[in-house]
Amino acid sequence: MRPIDRKPKDKITAQAINRLQQQIGEITKKELAESSIVEIPPTPFPGEDDTPTNTPSRGQLYVKNSDGDLYYKTVGGVEWKLNHQRWHRSSAFSHASGNSDARMIPLAGGSVTTSDTTPTDLELDDSYYIVPYDLKVTSVKGVFARQGSANPHPGNTTIKLYKTGTALSNAITVNIGQVGYDETDLFKNIWTWDLSKETNTYKAGDIMHIEIDPTNFIYYATLTVIGEYT
Repeated sequence: MRPIDRKPKDKITAQAINRLQQQIGEITKKELAESSIVEIPPTPFPGEDDTPTNTPSRGQLYVKNSDGDLYYKTVGGVEWKLNHQRWHRSSAFSHASGNSDARMIPLAGGSVTTSDTTPTDLELDDSYYIVPYDLKVTSVKGVFARQGSANPHPGNTTIKLYKTGTALSNAITVNIGQVGYDETDLFKNIWTWDLSKETNTYKAGDIMHIEIDPTNFIYYATLTVIGEYT
C-alpha cells in the first residue's frame, strides 16, 4: 500500500507551516513548567478599533494550581474560567392562584407549582428536570407580580435545591417586597438567591427539583436558575 504523502505540495503552504511551528517553538516546555502562563496580545472584539497598541500589556492564559482549571485574565484584570460553560433553566408559573405553602418549581415546562411533599406521579410532567451534564447551580433570579394592590407581598422566601428526592442545599432566604401588580411596577425589582457557596453538584442523569417557600402569597412568577457545567 502506498503511504499517504503528508507533506504540503505547494511552497507557500510549506512556508506558512514552518513559520507557525517556529512561533509555537518560542514557548518552550521549560517556560510553561516554570510559569504556567501564556501571554497573549490583546485582541479587539469585532467592531472595536483594531489599531495595534503600543502598550506592553498582555492578556494571560493559565492553569491554576488550586483547581487545575484553565483561566484567561484580560488586560483589565478580569478573570474568566474557560473550561466551565454556563447553564440556565427558566420557569414561569402561577403559584396556585395565591399560596403560601412550600412548592416545587415546574422546571420541566409546566405552569403550576406542585407539592413539596413525597414525590408523586402527578408531578412528573412539571417539577422534575433531568440533568443533561455534570453541573452546579450558582444562583436563582426571579421577578414576581401580584393580582392587585390589596394582595400581600411574598416576604421572606426561601429556595432549596433537591436531587432525586433528597435535599441538596440549605434553604437560602431573600425578602421579596415591593412586588408590582396589574400594570404597576412590574419590572421594578429582580430578586437573586445566591447559591454559589452552597455545596450542590449534579451528575448527568440526576433528577433536579427546586423548592420555593414564601412567607405570604406568591401569585405570578418567572424564575431563571443559573449554573455552570463542571
